[in-house]
Amino acid sequence: MTTNGAKRFGGRTLGLIISVAVLFAALSLLSQSFLSGYTMFVISRQMAFYVLIALSQAFCLVVGQMSLAVGAIGSITTIVLGLGLADWGLPAWLAVLLALAVGGLAGSINGLLITRLKIDSFIVTLSMMFIFMGLRSGISGGSPYKVPEAFTFIGQKSLLGVPYVFLLVVALLGLVGYMFPEHGLRPPAPGHGRERRRGPVVRDQH
Repeated sequence: MTTNGAKRFGGRTLGLIISVAVLFAALSLLSQSFLSGYTMFVISRQMAFYVLIALSQAFCLVVGQMSLAVGAIGSITTIVLGLGLADWGLPAWLAVLLALAVGGLAGSINGLLITRLKIDSFIVTLSMMFIFMGLRSGISGGSPYKVPEAFTFIGQKSLLGVPYVFLLVVALLGLVGYMFPEHGLRPPAPGHGRERRRGPVVRDQH
């Protein structure tokens, strides 16, 4: 194993892997249904959604910022998708593109407020989180949207017992590993911004 590989799987990461393995073994011994195909399907599907959220947050942490509005942006994007499919009668591909465009626009608004107005990311994303959540509740009224059955295959169907959404997440993680082969997505040292990570500059007066 290379030096970078040893660092990546050492310390906290190795402890986390061991803890998960021990928990997995304990649940397997205590419950006869834990290793069933249905249980593995449900766990892998739920894990895929959490990984997607964590991956989006990781990109914010890498640049020394944070986002509290990840879930809220995802919810308003889902509402737009539901409107496109159920109320507006759009084709599935067009509804998906529209939802992605709204999500990108929401993220861009956060980014512009942070970078152009120099407002702290915590304040911006916390405020926008409440705005997006209010829009979500106001538009949908808390009612679900009915989507075509064929549209649910990514979240509900599987390939050889493995959910499609889990395979999609694995592909995304592989893409991230390819784009950042050296260290992956790692947050910077404590403190926001490139200048803080550099540390103070001491000038020689002599």
